Amino acid sequence: MSAMTVLTQSIWAVDITINDTMNSGGVYGTDSRVGIREDGEVEPRNLTGQVWDLEAFVVQNQKLYLIGGFNFLNGQSGNGMTFRSGDLFIDNNNNALWGAGSPTLSGGDGYRILNNRVYQFNYVIDLSFPSYAYNVYELDESASTADRMRSVYYRENDESNPWEYLGEQSGTSITKPTTALASGNVDYFTGLSDVQILADYGVSLTGGGHNVVGIDMSWYTGDDLLTHFTFGCGNDAIVGELRGGFDVPDPGTTLMLLGFGLTALAAANRKLRR
Repeated sequence: MSAMTVLTQSIWAVDITINDTMNSGGVYGTDSRVGIREDGEVEPRNLTGQVWDLEAFVVQNQKLYLIGGFNFLNGQSGNGMTFRSGDLFIDNNNNALWGAGSPTLSGGDGYRILNNRVYQFNYVIDLSFPSYAYNVYELDESASTADRMRSVYYRENDESNPWEYLGEQSGTSITKPTTALASGNVDYFTGLSDVQILADYGVSLTGGGHNVVGIDMSWYTGDDLLTHFTFGCGNDAIVGELRGGFDVPDPGTTLMLLGFGLTALAAANRKLRR
């Protein structure tokens, strides 16, 4: 892999990962991205290791990629339980509760039903593994009887909430909407090396054994968003923030612009020498 390859990929793949505000005691590796501390990090007091690690959100063209050592397809076993992937929650008006801003639930461990009136997310990308499918639903921030989510299992990890989308509540029943804003199949790549991640997604991560979930975001017309993800135990959570929309140039456009720039420089140099 040449230096030019890495440079070109890095130009059009944008790492949007931000600090999840919870990593005061769960860092076991070294994240080369200043201030982010997500690679080689889990939430405080939790099991460490690559299989629990959520590492990066990357935007590339019209797609959002979630990268981690966690097994998004089958989940990860621990303490006699299997903890599955959650869903991608999206905030587009900068008022969602997440990380250190999330409330701690009362009582002991266990999955709880949450109300989006508290968490204030605007959309959810409802991931369905192992069918590699997803549906996008718009969420209501205000209705007291609508849009329920499920919490993570451990109360000490409530800052990782919410975990997964349950649906809209009507009376005592909770069902997912019959019509989705968008639907599709996820891209899924497994077992990628550090070198492959750098070449394909322009982000420097460690630990090997990286898994990648890719979602088509062409349905999203806003300029800004914040996205949040965790898995069932809340052992790690990850947050990404995008400003300016998904108009990230593809590699062909990048190379074309680079070619135009080099041509212009050469022409200017010839004029100076005359």
